[in-house]
Amino acid sequence: MRFHKIEEMAQQRTEQEMTDWQQSYHTRLAEARQIILREVHGNILEPPKPAGIENIPNLQALDVKADQRIRLDHEHRLAVIKQDELDQYQELQNTVRGRNRLRGQATEEFNHTNKQVPKQVRPGPSRS
Repeated sequence: MRFHKIEEMAQQRTEQEMTDWQQSYHTRLAEARQIILREVHGNILEPPKPAGIENIPNLQALDVKADQRIRLDHEHRLAVIKQDELDQYQELQNTVRGRNRLRGQATEEFNHTNKQVPKQVRPGPSRS
């Protein structure tokens, strides 16, 4: 049951990330463009340029960089989901192994204790 819950949860998270990716691709791309522009230009104050001379960034190169960045981010999110799933499976496996080690331990302890205690002879008649 817990195995299936882990699987379902990972599937839901993956589907949610894929849906978010498709729905917010253009928003993510615009945000990545802004981040790249801030990284490139920073807070550098330049003197004003004469009219007609503007520093226009190469928009195609900017789009390629922004697309690469958001795709890497998307792939990283999917990898994190997969790693979480694997970690939960590992935890489940450790729990099951721990339970298997304890299986039969109570019976063994009882038998061991029962062998150590000398049988007491009760006074009176016996059934044997």
